[in-house]
Amino acid sequence: MYFIKNLKIYINCWGAFFLFFFSLGVRGQTLTIKQALEMAEKNNLNIEIAKLESQSAKTLIKTAYDIPKTDFAVQYGNVNDFHVDYSFNVSQNFSLPNVYTRQKSYLESQSNVSAQNIKIQSEIVARNTKLAYISLAFVQQKAFLYQKQDSIFKILQKIAEIRQKTGETSKIEYLDITQKTQDIWFLTTQLQEEILLKKVQLQKYLRTNEIFDTEIFANITLLKPTSDNTPNFAMLAQEKQSIETRIKYTSWQKSLLSPDLKLGYYTMQEGENRNKNLHVAQIGVSVPIFNQAQKKRIEASQISELMQENRYKNTEIEAKYDLDMLVKQHQKQQKALEYYTTEQLPRLRELEKLAQSAYKNGETGYFQALQVQASVFQGEILYLQELNAYFETIVNWQYLTGNLFK
Repeated sequence: MYFIKNLKIYINCWGAFFLFFFSLGVRGQTLTIKQALEMAEKNNLNIEIAKLESQSAKTLIKTAYDIPKTDFAVQYGNVNDFHVDYSFNVSQNFSLPNVYTRQKSYLESQSNVSAQNIKIQSEIVARNTKLAYISLAFVQQKAFLYQKQDSIFKILQKIAEIRQKTGETSKIEYLDITQKTQDIWFLTTQLQEEILLKKVQLQKYLRTNEIFDTEIFANITLLKPTSDNTPNFAMLAQEKQSIETRIKYTSWQKSLLSPDLKLGYYTMQEGENRNKNLHVAQIGVSVPIFNQAQKKRIEASQISELMQENRYKNTEIEAKYDLDMLVKQHQKQQKALEYYTTEQLPRLRELEKLAQSAYKNGETGYFQALQVQASVFQGEILYLQELNAYFETIVNWQYLTGNLFK
């Protein structure tokens, strides 16, 4: 749009001031927002933890066919008479095949939930990194505006001093501009402290001790999400996957009501007849007669299914409302930025030049010149705040639509 072109024009006008201001202190390496995202993705341990959790969940799938321990027993003693008898017994319990199949299905679904957590952590890290980056760039640009204002006030202060000495104005004019210059200087130093705090915040998300600086604020490129305004972030996808996981868990718990199979083999050697052995094959079932506890587990799991369904619906509804507000907010901010860049700021800048020239030549009064300068400064600050809000809106929009990495 037209106002985007004007962003470049205003940044070019401010560029000289910006470079002069930040050359006064130690500057770190300039980091683009894309480089910041790559560094945060690489260094953040929350993402690495999520990957390990996913790996652990995948490994647990192999535990679905968990056969119980095999029972071995040996007997030695007098069974039939005073002669010593020997016997050996081995038995094994099994669940029915559907139990193992449903358990595996549940573990696979649980693994998918775990895998979604990797994307969740990546999106959280990306959003936090982008917002921290934008916040630092905003404060740096704000500090530049205050430094620019300080430079202008020093010029006005010098003119007021000359006019006082020549008797054109009273000492009040000089004292007033001197006080305002001191106020601007103080606020500028406060912004310098805020810049240091914002850099530490960015370091936190980058997981690095190295100090970085951002691109010039309005040069930051944040592509607007697609026109498809459907919530598509990882946390919502995980909530949906969790419904399937709870359903499969309930199915597995129901299968545990089925009987277990028992296979066994028994052999015995009687003491008085060493050449004669008894051999017995065993097959049986274990029936869960006392199954009230298991039924209550199933009932609780079914309640959890309903809870998860409602949790997913609630998250989806809130995301749709949030996204709708962001879209409307984005449209409002676009109109505001277009107004600032095409109408207000050009007029204010022209008025600023005329007022400064008129004051320098004695064609206008001090307070009139100061009023014009205050209007220009306020307009630039409002524009900068609107641009910052515009960038934050896009980042949150990208988060909800799953476009943070585009």
